[in-house]
Amino acid sequence: MSGLYQIRTAIRDLLIQDGLWDSSEVIVKRRSNIWNDVAVATNNSASGQCLVVGVAKGSADKGQKSHSQQLLMEITIPLTLVELPSVSPDEDPSEDERWEATVMRLLGSPLGRSPIHYELVFDGFADVEDEDYVIRQTTFKTTLLLKTPIAAGSV
Repeated sequence: MSGLYQIRTAIRDLLIQDGLWDSSEVIVKRRSNIWNDVAVATNNSASGQCLVVGVAKGSADKGQKSHSQQLLMEITIPLTLVELPSVSPDEDPSEDERWEATVMRLLGSPLGRSPIHYELVFDGFADVEDEDYVIRQTTFKTTLLLKTPIAAGSV
């Protein structure tokens, strides 16, 4: 299984397992119309919210040799909380409370299956202007080690 996919699904699974998010509210997809998925998830959610575990970006360790049989990468994973706008003129703190609980739960949590665990480090967040939704994107960083598979029959 891909290390990137494992990290993204481990984030989803941890948040669902802890009851912070329902499985129908967390989106982990790359090959779909993400805004269609967001519309379905937010409209079906009692809170009007969903969480998109986004597509990761990575950069290689600068000191690596080009002929190495492994690649150490620092990867950035965006988590985007998307919420339907409120019709109430008063601010609703529920978005911030759920966001804070999500961020705090992920900080330092070992993700993935043994023997490989990934630890997320908070990188930052931004509130995003949008006409249709209230959006907050949070980024986490972690490292990922990729190794060249050993060919069958070689030692």
